[in-house]
Amino acid sequence: MDFWAEIMGILSRNWGKILGAVLGLIIGMIIVSFGFWKAIFLLVCLVLGYLVGSRLDGGGGNGGWN
Repeated sequence: MDFWAEIMGILSRNWGKILGAVLGLIIGMIIVSFGFWKAIFLLVCLVLGYLVGSRLDGGGGNGGWN
């Protein structure tokens, strides 16, 4: 079997675990770098920005802010 096909198979079977580990690493690095409350504020801003962007793209429940 091809090496890259094997790697892609492992990634496709375990994408949730890999995503969770990467997100945990990123959040941990943010907390260590900025402190707990600044990290929480940064994550809240990130989520709000994502939600606003999703609405503007038409991905919201009502198709945007019409």
